[in-house]
Amino acid sequence: MRAEHRTWFRPDRYSRRRREETGLSPFRIAVAGQGGTSATETRSVTRAEASDDIARRLGLRRGTEVVQRENLYFVDDEPVQHGVTYIPATIAGDSEIATATDLGPGSIYARFEELGWPVAVVREEVTARMPTPAEAESLAIPPGVPVIEMTHTSMDDWKRPFEVTRFVLRADRLGLDYEVPIED
Repeated sequence: MRAEHRTWFRPDRYSRRRREETGLSPFRIAVAGQGGTSATETRSVTRAEASDDIARRLGLRRGTEVVQRENLYFVDDEPVQHGVTYIPATIAGDSEIATATDLGPGSIYARFEELGWPVAVVREEVTARMPTPAEAESLAIPPGVPVIEMTHTSMDDWKRPFEVTRFVLRADRLGLDYEVPIED
């Protein structure tokens, strides 16, 4: 990847139509739309107890079982993003979301739809900070480069949360580009 190149994440990466037409995940839609190549490495798929924060975000009791998926994301063979996803075990069950490292065409959002949980609303809370030593190592972050931390929550039509992902993005390689309609 060229040093000056940054991949921009825009809200349209979550488009159901684009996912169905391309079979790509939101990450791959964003990267392909800007001429890059993408890859995702699933590092683990496990079951765990929800922490206080994850339980609160998913509307669960602390300690409720969740499926936890850890992924490393690449643009043009360079690691640019790390994500840990939490899904209530009652939703994931024994589906591919809970068992497979490769989720196939449409990725996790297509699998959620198959389970009756189409994403209708996405909330993303964004902050910036310096990386931890482990993050700097796994994402090959040069000294002095910050990360963007994004907590993503997927919700259905009734705004019921069913997935939370904590992303850590290299701020020198990824950016967020949002247009916000103003209500009067």
